[in-house]
Amino acid sequence: MTKHNEIISYIKQLEPGTRISVRGISISLGVSEGTAYRAIKEAENQGYVNTIPRVGTVRVEDNEEGDIEKFTYTEIVDIVGGTCTAGKDGLYKRVNKLFIGAMTPDIIEKYISPGDLLIIGNREDAQRIGLSKECGLLITGGFDCADEIKAWADELKIPVILTDYDTFTAATLINRAIYFKMRKKEILLVRDVMVESPRCLRPEDKVDTWRNTVLETGHTRFPVVNEKNELLGVVTSRDVADSSPDETIGNVMTKNPIATTPQMTVAYAAHTMVWQGIELMPVVEGKKLLGIISREDVIKAFQDMYNQPQVEQTIEDLLLKNFEATFEQNRAIFIGTVPSLMLSHGGMASFPSLSLLMAAAGLSAVIGNKRYEAEVENFNIFYVRPIQIDIKIFIEAKVIDMSRNFSKVEITVSSEDEILARGILSVRMFKSR
Repeated sequence: MTKHNEIISYIKQLEPGTRISVRGISISLGVSEGTAYRAIKEAENQGYVNTIPRVGTVRVEDNEEGDIEKFTYTEIVDIVGGTCTAGKDGLYKRVNKLFIGAMTPDIIEKYISPGDLLIIGNREDAQRIGLSKECGLLITGGFDCADEIKAWADELKIPVILTDYDTFTAATLINRAIYFKMRKKEILLVRDVMVESPRCLRPEDKVDTWRNTVLETGHTRFPVVNEKNELLGVVTSRDVADSSPDETIGNVMTKNPIATTPQMTVAYAAHTMVWQGIELMPVVEGKKLLGIISREDVIKAFQDMYNQPQVEQTIEDLLLKNFEATFEQNRAIFIGTVPSLMLSHGGMASFPSLSLLMAAAGLSAVIGNKRYEAEVENFNIFYVRPIQIDIKIFIEAKVIDMSRNFSKVEITVSSEDEILARGILSVRMFKSR
């Protein structure tokens, strides 16, 4: 394990609320202060610690799986541009639920529970009820609270946050932050789709061992690791094709293979796999093998994600929903009205949105038969005229050249027999199944 990973593991084992310093980590683990600083920053990016003004860096409570929308009190302070006036020793804690205290005291007491955040104005009765239920307080409208409330919050280690925003604005800011955090969660990372603890071979294994493993697992590609589980290479059927059964894997494997990390986006990993022409990519942390991803894993993950009803529409989806599409062999036709979404400052269809629409049509002509996925390699729009909003346009994308891995598409945009734009799209293709 690298020093960096050792520090991360050490931080993860600390109790929530433990204060952390670069110098302390450096002395405790015998590492340089530079290494300690970089590891603490990485731990902060991963949500294990928070840096609290005038307090320092503190280990925070872990976010349980499925609770990505939970913020720490420190994050709430930043979101509402507020200050913590009491209970600073509890800033590392995570907020369970949010409640606006626009209710009578008996109703407030009925609905709140420990760990919630009560958004309230200068109602001292509601503030007392919140603290009695071990709830954090977000006092809005620029109001303060009584010294007795502050002393009680300090004793309970429950934060009391003050903000100049009104209750509605503060709640809106928090909800917006939750929305963006959830959107970030929708981005697939390699760690979300990788196969952990895959079947591996050792460099001293024989080619005959590879063949037996193929029969046993049904797979033909395997990572090669040493006794420390460090990645040495990858072996595939191509590597062993002309080898004798007694040849060692270490002599035939592909050394220094292209690998990825758990934090890499699946989209970037997929792009690398397509462009490098590889079917399997090891997932490593330092040199240690954590898992593998295959092209099939990536495609299935994207298909599953796009089938989820909560995934929002992309700009491409919003543009294309205004068009009806028909597909023929090596040809796609889109007919529809130019939406106001494409409007530029000059009152015409903007060039970026037009190019996106043309590229989408060109890709559809290639993948319309569902046998291929495609990545844009080059797009050249060599003719374009101003296009008015709300006019009906006709987009024809025709494949004019196709080989095993590449395709070239001619795209024409017209309206009432008048050509408005033309371009050539070059794409790199790979089989979707």
